[in-house]
This record gives sequence, C-alpha cells and structure tokens, in this order.
Amino acid sequence: MHVYRCYFLDEADQIQAFEVIEVANLREGIDRALTMLKARPHHHNVELWDGSRRVYPAVYGNVLPHQRGSD
Repeated sequence: MHVYRCYFLDEADQIQAFEVIEVANLREGIDRALTMLKARPHHHNVELWDGSRRVYPAVYGNVLPHQRGSD
C-alpha cells in the first residue's frame, strides 16, 4: 500500500485542507483525489503528494480520465 497526501487548494492555490490516503497504487490515489475534489466544490484544485514529490496536480472540472498519469 502507498500513502499519499491530498492537498485541496483555493483559487489562489493556497492549501485549505488535506487528507492522507492509503491506496494500492498511484492510479487509485488519483481516482480517490478526484472523487474527493468533486465532493468539495468549494475547493478549486487538488494536488497528490508522495513524500516531498508532487505526483499529480489537477484543476476542478478540467480533468478527463484519459489525462491521468500512469502508475
């Protein structure tokens, strides 16, 4: 299992909230981060981090399934 941090950002890209998630792989982490972002319309962006490395930035309403990164 992998542990990632999801940072939820406002319009100015300032962190407003975060969640720690445990998932089987990066693809599952991206799916979970996007699901959480969709459920939080007051946040505008989500970033997925693995330690000190940002592994996935996304913008609400502007991410299609085929645009996701691979594992």
